[in-house]
Amino acid sequence: MQSILEIVLESLTSEERRGFAVAEEIYKLQKSPTEISQLHETMKLIIGECTKRHLRYGKAFLLRFKQIERGEWPSKAIPFPRKQPVPSDYGVRANPAAMERYWARQRKIGA
Repeated sequence: MQSILEIVLESLTSEERRGFAVAEEIYKLQKSPTEISQLHETMKLIIGECTKRHLRYGKAFLLRFKQIERGEWPSKAIPFPRKQPVPSDYGVRANPAAMERYWARQRKIGA
């Protein structure tokens, strides 16, 4: 769960770590969901359980929960295929100098 939600455990307080341990436990009991809607439902259960036990689950966890609700955060669990353009898409074929310029531009714009 830590890797899917991209939460750095070192950034959590000791109290939040106890809450996150409960979160991990519930996550495993729910068969480690990776699909976004199932993950969201599991996070709801975690928040409810932590609230019931008076445990803190951490700002990062709540941030991810809200981002998922708003559709702002893509989980690693859900592949978002992004076709990377290749030089041939732009008419750059076997010309090594043109290909080098193309890849330099791609690195520069961060594609």
